[in-house]
Amino acid sequence: MSLTRNPGTSGNTLPTNSATCSAAPLRRWKPSVFSATNESWNTTKNRGVRRITRFDVLDLQHRLPRWMLQLPYDLLNRLNRRRLLRDNDS
Repeated sequence: MSLTRNPGTSGNTLPTNSATCSAAPLRRWKPSVFSATNESWNTTKNRGVRRITRFDVLDLQHRLPRWMLQLPYDLLNRLNRRRLLRDNDS
């Protein structure tokens, strides 16, 4: 599984799946409005992912294990949290 493809996200937010799962409480729900918003968000996200993964010429996102791909994200997240904490204290 790669970091750029999350199978749970698109399957959970499809209008047909959402309508069938929540048919009883949301009888007046309009899936077309949700679908348009979801599609615009997905296209924006996919454009950003393509912009980043164009540098992955060795296709490492599919060849490396998840924990190795997660290391830079964890490191940068910790550094950012520490910087934000330091900036808030001063």
